[in-house]
Amino acid sequence: MNSLAFIVIAFTLFTMLLGFWTYYQVHDRALNYYKAGGMMSFWVVGITLCAQAFDANGSIGTANMSFASGFWTGASIPLGLSLCLLITGLFFAKPIQRMNLMTLADFYHRRYNRSTETLATLSMLASNIILIAGNLAGLGLVYSLVFGIDYLPMLLVVSFCILAYAITGGLFASIATSLMQVAVFSVAVLASFIWLIWQYNWYDLMVAVPDTHTGFLGLTSPEHGAYLNWAALISLGLGDVIAIDFMQRVISSRSPEDAQKGCFMGAAITLIVGLPVAFMGLYAFHIQGLNAENLLVDMAMNKLHAVLGTLLILGIIAASMSTAAGVILALSNVITRNLVQRYVTRQWDNHMMLRFSRLISLPTFLAAVAFAYAIPQPGIF
Repeated sequence: MNSLAFIVIAFTLFTMLLGFWTYYQVHDRALNYYKAGGMMSFWVVGITLCAQAFDANGSIGTANMSFASGFWTGASIPLGLSLCLLITGLFFAKPIQRMNLMTLADFYHRRYNRSTETLATLSMLASNIILIAGNLAGLGLVYSLVFGIDYLPMLLVVSFCILAYAITGGLFASIATSLMQVAVFSVAVLASFIWLIWQYNWYDLMVAVPDTHTGFLGLTSPEHGAYLNWAALISLGLGDVIAIDFMQRVISSRSPEDAQKGCFMGAAITLIVGLPVAFMGLYAFHIQGLNAENLLVDMAMNKLHAVLGTLLILGIIAASMSTAAGVILALSNVITRNLVQRYVTRQWDNHMMLRFSRLISLPTFLAAVAFAYAIPQPGIF
C-alpha cells in the first residue's frame, strides 16, 4: 500500500471521528439535529454552501465535460451554482430564514397545504437520491483508483463511512466536516491550477486546445452545444434555489442577514474555485496520456507534484463526502417530518423524530448506492 492510500485512510477516519464527536452537540433535540440550533454565522453558511459545486459531480464532471465538449460546458456547473446562490441571496434567503422553518418542505405546507408539501417531498426524494448517487459514484471510482480494489467494495465502504457520521451528529456533523472539507478542496484546486501554469506555461497549455473548445461558440453556436449549455446554466441557476442542502443552510443561519451574506460569500467562492477546474480540463489537450473518464483524478495521481496531487485527491474526496452527507441528512429529515409525521396521528417527541430520521436514511442511502453501482459516472448524474 502506497503513501497516498495511507493518507486517504487517515483522512477518512479523521472525518468520521470529527462527525462522531458532534453527536454530543445534538443533546437529543431535533432542533439541533435538523438545523444546528439555528445559529450558523454567515461565514459558516458561505463555506458550507460551496460543497455542492466542488463534489464529484461538480469537480470530476466539470473537468471531464470541459475536455469533451468545451470550456462553457464544464464551466456551466460552477457558473450555474454561483448564479443560484446569487439569486438566493438577492430574493429568497432573508424571507425564508424569517419563516423559522425546520426543513424546506415546511414552506410548502405553510404556504399551500399538506398535499403540496407531500408532492414537493416526493420530488425532493427522487431528485436528491440521484444527487447522492453521483457523489458516491465519484468517491467509489476515486477510492478504487487509489487502492487498486474493485469499484463495488470501495463504493460500499465509503458509503458506510459517510452514512455513519452523517446520521450521528446531524447538521452539526455536516457543518463541522464541511468546513474542513471545502477548505481542503479550495486550497488543492487553486494550488494545482497555479502549479500547472508555472510548470507548463499558460500559453502552451491553451494553444493546444481546439478552437471549438474556447471562445464563445459554446454559448452562441447550437452546433457546439449552446442550447445544452444554456439549459444547464438556467436549470442550475434557477432549479438549485430549492436544493434541500442549500436551503437547509439558509434555514439554519442565525439571522436573515447572515443567510444573505452567506449566499453571496458562497457564490464568490464557488466561482473563484470552480472555474479553474474547467480550465484544468482543457489542459489535458497539452498534458498527454490522461484518462478522459477520470481526468482530474488521473492528473492528480500522475501529473501533478506529489504533494499537490495528494491534496487534490483529498479535496475531491472531501467535497463529495460533504455533499453526500449533507443531502442524505436533509433528505431523511424531510421524509421524517414532512412525509411520515404529517400522516400519523400520534404526536412525536424529539427522541422519536431523531430515531426515525436516522433509521429512514438507511433505505434512502441504499437506493443511492444502487444507482451509483448501476451507472458509475458522476458527470452523468
